[in-house]
Amino acid sequence: MLFGMGRDEVLPKKFFTHLHPKYKTPTYNIFIMCTIGIIGALTLNISLVTELLNFGGLVGFMCVNLSVIVYYFIKKRERKIFSNLIIPALGFIVCFYLWINLSTFALTVGFTWLSLGIVYGIILSKTSKNKLP
Repeated sequence: MLFGMGRDEVLPKKFFTHLHPKYKTPTYNIFIMCTIGIIGALTLNISLVTELLNFGGLVGFMCVNLSVIVYYFIKKRERKIFSNLIIPALGFIVCFYLWINLSTFALTVGFTWLSLGIVYGIILSKTSKNKLP
């Protein structure tokens, strides 16, 4: 993901698209992720990490379920009530229920991280020479 974001110039291209000359692997990205993983493993509680990952995962699944409804049921006007409306709506509701029952700390950190990402995306879209994907 970091390599792709570097390639698309969402992150600094020169650093994040660097490949090892012999093995053609994104060595800087591997180093960054290993460092973050080691620091997290040594300093964070596993239940907290799990809740933070659940925050992002549940937000992603809610977006997927909503996109199914918007794309198929609204845009394409495929009126398959069960597969294009009921199932994704139930998926969204279940994910939303789980999401709002995360700990206050996980919700606070998750919303902070999400907000920073949105602000970064807005700034990048206003200042980037290239059209963002």
